Amino acid sequence: MPNSRKPKSSKSSKSSKPDPNPPQVHNFLKSLGEVLLDITALEVSTIVVDEITPHKFIPRQTYQELYPLCAEFLKDAGIHSSLVDRYLQLHRTLLLRYIALIAAPQSLLYNPQLVDAVQESYQLLGNPVNDAKEIPLQLPDPSDSREADQLEILLSTPSFLRCLRKLSEIKATLDQRNFHLQKNPDSKEADHLLNIIYARTVVQLDGDVMNSYNQKLFQNPQQQAILQVHQEGVTAAQYHWQGLLEFVIYLAQRAFPKKTRK
Repeated sequence: MPNSRKPKSSKSSKSSKPDPNPPQVHNFLKSLGEVLLDITALEVSTIVVDEITPHKFIPRQTYQELYPLCAEFLKDAGIHSSLVDRYLQLHRTLLLRYIALIAAPQSLLYNPQLVDAVQESYQLLGNPVNDAKEIPLQLPDPSDSREADQLEILLSTPSFLRCLRKLSEIKATLDQRNFHLQKNPDSKEADHLLNIIYARTVVQLDGDVMNSYNQKLFQNPQQQAILQVHQEGVTAAQYHWQGLLEFVIYLAQRAFPKKTRK
């Protein structure tokens, strides 16, 4: 009697398992990794200024302010000659960050066709004598609609935004110095404004601590008060830094839960 049972069907290929992590999770993990790179060290600086001006960080506005910085632009803007190099360094730093994103395979701006241009740009930017505006790779022009998509991606990249925020703070300080220097170009007070960081402490994740003090601190009659303020700032920053590290570890544990045994 013939066998009426149907033969078992054999699967020629294994069905691919769906990715357990949706795109939102991948983006979160990527951002978490970038945050971890930024919080491996704590830096606290104590700066004495004549006044504190309100400053709000608006990424696109800050980008538009840093984009045109070049020798000709700064000359037309009346920037004091002693500050020109510092303003130019802002643009160079931003350009270097942009080029790094073009060269990074995990970046949305990655372009393998620009490898030669990236290497040449790095080499030219390594010499401060070279004009950043003559570098093969340039920042997206905020006034050019053809580069709008590139700029949108750039301004949505967390690492670039963190760089932009830091440069925004530096520019605000330079603008204040330039204002005082323009009012009193020959005054000792104007010269003093060029050295306003009195103390800096860097704490590494491995426990290393490095303290740096401006030589003028020890000539300042308020030396003890400045040192006390700085130490209190370091203590407060370490407390918040530790809390941030614990929070990031908690997020990482939640993102990678341990597999439960059956």
